Amino acid sequence: LSMSGLSAARLTSRIVKAQSDGEVADIVKQHVGEFNEIHVSTALSKLAKLMARSGTRTLGKSQCDSVLLLLDERLRGFNMIRARQIANLLWSYAKLGYHGNHS
Repeated sequence: LSMSGLSAARLTSRIVKAQSDGEVADIVKQHVGEFNEIHVSTALSKLAKLMARSGTRTLGKSQCDSVLLLLDERLRGFNMIRARQIANLLWSYAKLGYHGNHS
């Protein structure tokens, strides 16, 4: 575990307890290299929920897109993703209006 490293359960807990989209973005930027598919799914779901409410939305479109891109790139590194995470990812992407990086 690196100096900034958190256990998988603690990392999930931090994502779930985030109070704003900016807080989720900070966690993603600091720890995306440690994320498993559950972390990616949880972060996207939390972002979608927080961005749906004006009081918890702090990121601009380009900031949000950069976080989504980080999560998207992390997802590409996984060989297998469970059906539940896929369903959560699809819901989150739909809520966020995110169509992925097609470059």
